Amino acid sequence: MTKILFTASRQSHFNQFHLPYLEYYSKKGFKVFTAAQGEANYSFDAKHYNIEFYKGKPWKNLKTVFAVKKIIRTEKIDVVISNATLAGIVTRLAVLFCARKPVVIHSCHGYLFSKNTPKLKKAIMLFIEKFFAPITKLCITMNYEDFEAAEKHKLGKIVRNIPGIGIKPYNAKNYTAEEIIKAKKAILGNFYNDSNVLYFVYAAEFSKRKNQQQLFEYFLPLLRQNPDWVLILAGTGSEWQNIQNQVLQENMQNQVILPGFVKNIDELLTFCNFVVSFSKSEGLPFNLMEAMQHKKPVIASRVKGHSDLIEDGENGFLFNLDNFDEFKEKIEKIARNTSLQKDFAEKSSQKVAFFELNNVFDQIIKTYTLADGRLE
Repeated sequence: MTKILFTASRQSHFNQFHLPYLEYYSKKGFKVFTAAQGEANYSFDAKHYNIEFYKGKPWKNLKTVFAVKKIIRTEKIDVVISNATLAGIVTRLAVLFCARKPVVIHSCHGYLFSKNTPKLKKAIMLFIEKFFAPITKLCITMNYEDFEAAEKHKLGKIVRNIPGIGIKPYNAKNYTAEEIIKAKKAILGNFYNDSNVLYFVYAAEFSKRKNQQQLFEYFLPLLRQNPDWVLILAGTGSEWQNIQNQVLQENMQNQVILPGFVKNIDELLTFCNFVVSFSKSEGLPFNLMEAMQHKKPVIASRVKGHSDLIEDGENGFLFNLDNFDEFKEKIEKIARNTSLQKDFAEKSSQKVAFFELNNVFDQIIKTYTLADGRLE
């Protein structure tokens, strides 16, 4: 019986991305294991190890390395599939300490470096990936900039690019007017406004990389010029309190809403008008793909991941993060042009179908088999 271990820094990663693949291998007769921080309760046969990954204190991950090593050794793992940067480093370091080494597949959900990354940081991150390249049988990327980097620097014995891990097809629900009002009140709370308002949404973890700070700075003068605009920053994270303090300091709490984690993103995307993203780099972002499925016009930073989904002026707008005037021009253009909004929305809806689970599942399984034929 082939034993396969999936690793990620958070168990929620598996819930969001990998459940169809875990279930597939379980039903095929594989012994499936997962290791990540957080509890898991699968509806199929799989064993989960709840182990801590430390994002803010990387030196603490040494004990995580040995925890993963112990899983690999005691369970006699044949194939390891690590996901994203932190779990990829920890898992592959654990493999290095194993006498009997499993086949290693690393799925890069967006390298933490890009063409615009400062040279020193990029050199360090590249060095880490190159260090693990000899034991990485298969390196999987999800956007073309990362693919080019992985191929150029030989970050795996085999390098392949895939169209994401697969987003579930969207079955549009016809919300009644009453349901939409209820959803607005639930998310906006005391700041609900039943007048004619344009809602701009950015749903993401609050972090330096997701860049809510610059988004707030760019939106601030536009919100003051347009009292009918409301910016909703959904999510939690290390930068949430900082942004909240600035919103209060600028007395913008009526136009900048921070509802925290929004469980029903479908409701939020149903009543919003536009989706924005100021991220400094991405893999292949689900938040944009969900917006495209909901036929919402997208205005996003011109970075890897975004540019794989949005063609500037064709199905949305891209802007350079260092160019406020470009951002201002494009967001004002889309905000008042309903014909352009509909055009972008329809084209995005057509394009995102390529990234849906039913179109990529078989491709990903075939990609896994490049590392080990048993994974078919």
